[in-house]
Amino acid sequence: KGATAPVAPGTRGIVTEAVRALTRHMFSNFDVCRIYSTVLEENPASVRVLVGSSFFPAAWLHFAAGGSP
Repeated sequence: KGATAPVAPGTRGIVTEAVRALTRHMFSNFDVCRIYSTVLEENPASVRVLVGSSFFPAAWLHFAAGGSP
């Protein structure tokens, strides 16, 4: 399972901002037309980060118990 850490005061949203900045950098500096990511459905925080960064679900992938992407 993924790792979690306590939220430090004043850091809420910092990962979303980092993903937004990296996405802007990629589109501005490289010849890319699409960026994609995979997220396990049991990690809703990661889903929120991507949705908050203007990513959207293109497909839902399901894996058998104990499987991996």
